Amino acid sequence: MKSSIKFLPTDLSSFKIMREGNYLYVDKTQHIYDLISGGSRCFFLSRPRRFGKSLLISTLNELFSGNKELFKGLDLYKKMKQWPVHPVLHIDLSLLQRDTPAELKQALSDLLKKLGKKHKIDLSEDKTISGKFRTLVTELSEKNKVVLLIDEYDKPILDHVDNPVVADEMRKILSGFYGVIKGLDSSLAFVFITGVSKFTKTSIFSGLNNLNDITLDPRYATLVGYTQQELEHNFKDYLVDFAKIQKMSKQKTLEELKRWYNGYCFTPHATTVYNPYSITSAFDKKHFGNFWFASGSPSFLMKLIKKYDFPLLELDHSLISEYELNPSDVEQLRLEAILVQAGYLTIESYNPMSKNYMLTYPNYEVTESFIKNVATLMTHKKISQFNDLAQQLRQYLLNNDPEGLLTMIYTFLAGVPYSVRIGVERFYQSILYTIFKIIGADVIVEDATNIGRIDITLQTATHIYLIELKAKASAKKALEQIMTRRYFEKFKNDKKQVVLIGLSLNQKKNNLSKQWIIKTAKP
Repeated sequence: MKSSIKFLPTDLSSFKIMREGNYLYVDKTQHIYDLISGGSRCFFLSRPRRFGKSLLISTLNELFSGNKELFKGLDLYKKMKQWPVHPVLHIDLSLLQRDTPAELKQALSDLLKKLGKKHKIDLSEDKTISGKFRTLVTELSEKNKVVLLIDEYDKPILDHVDNPVVADEMRKILSGFYGVIKGLDSSLAFVFITGVSKFTKTSIFSGLNNLNDITLDPRYATLVGYTQQELEHNFKDYLVDFAKIQKMSKQKTLEELKRWYNGYCFTPHATTVYNPYSITSAFDKKHFGNFWFASGSPSFLMKLIKKYDFPLLELDHSLISEYELNPSDVEQLRLEAILVQAGYLTIESYNPMSKNYMLTYPNYEVTESFIKNVATLMTHKKISQFNDLAQQLRQYLLNNDPEGLLTMIYTFLAGVPYSVRIGVERFYQSILYTIFKIIGADVIVEDATNIGRIDITLQTATHIYLIELKAKASAKKALEQIMTRRYFEKFKNDKKQVVLIGLSLNQKKNNLSKQWIIKTAKP
């Protein structure tokens, strides 16, 4: 690769460093210009972690600090007529101590004192956090109106979302802190707040009526994240090198990168985007991998998944109302809403009549890593064990060997501790779904027909497997249900071979019964 190629900003969120150093910067300043010139002054944006929010905040910081030279050559530079300099207060709550409500209060107080010292403003007379905040902004505004940039506003809440009591205490502290903003309108030139969750207006930002939530605004759907066009234009040299190393054509490389890392959709009918951290990490490491999930999946999510009894079957293609997707309080959070905001689910479609969103996993990276980690919770197995299992199961599928496939799954489940078993059909349906998802198979649970639902439909390039699972009946009864309800007729026009599989549970061994029945369908 040529030495003139710019460095990849794999873990960099400073606009100044990127522009002054030899780093690749994907120009998002046209969106920023539209944002600051549209009339509104107070914005809120929710996006998943490591998705470019901090870089956006850093860019706004340099813009309002009047650092014009950093923007030379970018879209915004050509359009800005004036470059007014404002005092900028940048508050990043992810950097504060927040293990307990008391620690959060102290951390906020210390931060405000530090900012006061930086701007030579004495805050010693103010005894409360809100008092310090108000004094800091009003005195700074005597020079010029203040720009307020708050990054990761909700981190203290999300860290404790699995503990509603502590989460609510954190919310109350933050609500008091942010509540100061509504009384400072005449002192503020611009406000931009980012986070993962959307506890807006009625809870955290109560009274801040002019807060413009652009989270689902189509105009800003690609404000952060990379579009396909941006990827191909800005990373073309990296694409060539990556394709050579992977021994793939450029087109095949683009297809695989899209399958792995694209797919995030932040408003209905919007252009999908890539996760910036994942795609730059892939180019940097020169291989496909689960970079975003491995960089620090929030532990509270796995706790919630366990709390909700591993509802994997309900997540993909799930429906959620517009109201539920935009909760106003911690107690109103649906698991699906948290997963959307955290980046593990994304918008697949929207029905304007019902005002319901359909959700899905954004891409292969998220699907595999998320489900694999949930599977370890369900079975107490290590990820390395699932990797070995997946490798062998893929081969059985390629060879169209359902007997070998089921034998391998049976052996694997026999090693799951008895204490984590749930001897009911739903649990094992979830286990099978999880295993098939991990190996990248095309799997549907509760696949609807005109007279019933198939427990599991598994498809390969050449075969369709219809699986019926019974908890309190034999494998023969399970197969009879498929035959009686003629589930296979749904696929009578498909050229693939349809295979029927009846499974039952062995209640004593808490495993699948090994007396499964496999039959080729003859519609």
